[in-house]
Amino acid sequence: MKTKFNQAINIALFLIVCCLYFAIFSYLSVKTEVLFLPVGEGDSELIKTKAGNLLIDAGPKNYVLNSLSAALPFYDKVLDVVIISHPDADHFNGLLYLLDYYKIRVVVLNNFGSQNGSYLELLRLIHNKNIPIVLGVKGTEIQLGNQKERCKIIYPESSDLATIKNDNDFSIINTFETPYGNFLFTGDAAAKSLEKISKEISDKKFIALKVPHHGAKKTLSRNIITNLHWDYSIIEVGKNSYNHPTQEILSLLQEADIPILRTDLDGLIKFQESRGDFILRKLQHPLFK
Repeated sequence: MKTKFNQAINIALFLIVCCLYFAIFSYLSVKTEVLFLPVGEGDSELIKTKAGNLLIDAGPKNYVLNSLSAALPFYDKVLDVVIISHPDADHFNGLLYLLDYYKIRVVVLNNFGSQNGSYLELLRLIHNKNIPIVLGVKGTEIQLGNQKERCKIIYPESSDLATIKNDNDFSIINTFETPYGNFLFTGDAAAKSLEKISKEISDKKFIALKVPHHGAKKTLSRNIITNLHWDYSIIEVGKNSYNHPTQEILSLLQEADIPILRTDLDGLIKFQESRGDFILRKLQHPLFK
């Protein structure tokens, strides 16, 4: 009897050691990644670092669950920060589903006046789950574990919130800055919003710019392309009746010779830190082609 008990103890200790080893190995092997998730006609981006996971928008439906399953290991069910750029359903609605499957530590948003019923339900659920809300305005910074990796919100200013009429004009524009390169996320911002802040960040070189509003008209301009510098244009888009992305925007990018990647054609788009640089990796995800 004593022998069986000792064997059980040894097995338990062995399993504990294996779990600890696996957890430490998993942590040490984490590379910073920026992923643009295929969620149909909507936006969702995931930033993975050793400090945790940051999700920007969650797409229109429950598609984000499948994309996150492809992007995160099965045991990782924590989203440390979720940024909702603005209260359009194709950006926030997926969060209604995520609340049932993931632990969410903080939500960042800036619109509390929208009368969208689903958005009001989302705010109610966030409140009921006691998830802290941070106001997403210029000057807000999210430190991802150290001073070297951080998200900075650069639009809108807090003084703008009282005068904004159009939901798209609430769109949070934020950077993700690392020693290996920078990224620019734009929600559904119009060209006028991006032009307003483009000179402030003209000294930065971006690995990728998330093209605003799925490539709709009047989201990019020649002034923006002149002031900003980026290597890849990412268009998050799915089957739609809005003619997204428009030929106007595609032509602007093609004239500037900036490569275009699209979630409807390229699937899950991943940039992974490797030896002090970001490497583009495209992982085909067939569900939303």
